[in-house]
Amino acid sequence: MPRAANPAVSVERFFQFSILGLVASGFLAVAGSGYLDQPTLALTTAGLVLRALLILGVVRFHLSERFLTVATLAYAGFFPLDYAFLSRGFLEATVHLVFFLAVMKILSAKSHRDYLYTSTIAFLELLAAAILSASPHAISGLLPPSSSARMTCGRSIITRRKCAPVVAEPVNSSPSISARIRAAPCSRLPCTIWKTCSGTPES
Repeated sequence: MPRAANPAVSVERFFQFSILGLVASGFLAVAGSGYLDQPTLALTTAGLVLRALLILGVVRFHLSERFLTVATLAYAGFFPLDYAFLSRGFLEATVHLVFFLAVMKILSAKSHRDYLYTSTIAFLELLAAAILSASPHAISGLLPPSSSARMTCGRSIITRRKCAPVVAEPVNSSPSISARIRAAPCSRLPCTIWKTCSGTPES
């Protein structure tokens, strides 16, 4: 009899694939602009595929904090050389830096803060694609992130509902100020804040 999948593991894997989809969509958008060289294309593609294998559990490895620090400092020293001799442009060198950070972050992301940084890097990729090219290929790369963003938000909502503690309120007690504000619809929020601060009972 097959074992039932752990819901928490399924939700976490779903979220990680959503983050990976955000980064991959930004990468494809910039790649469609034609501004990426072959080494950047190859290394970023390898990083995305490796992250997918990590999520699926096919491969297992851990990048230590020391390795990430050394790699980042090494690229910081390489950045002026890239700007002066390889890319010969600040924007192109910055795009290379963004994709280096993207690969490092997707291969080492574990905490919620790491996932937030990874999402920010994906946004920078899309911004770079919009600056570098206005072709339909680059613009089409903006469509998949909308689906990935919705899936990511859905995971956050699910996680919050599962992890939120259930607090029993005393009987016959009036709701707190924060509870009244959170429960108010957006259209009535200004009125609710005013009534709460002035002590007027909620109608």
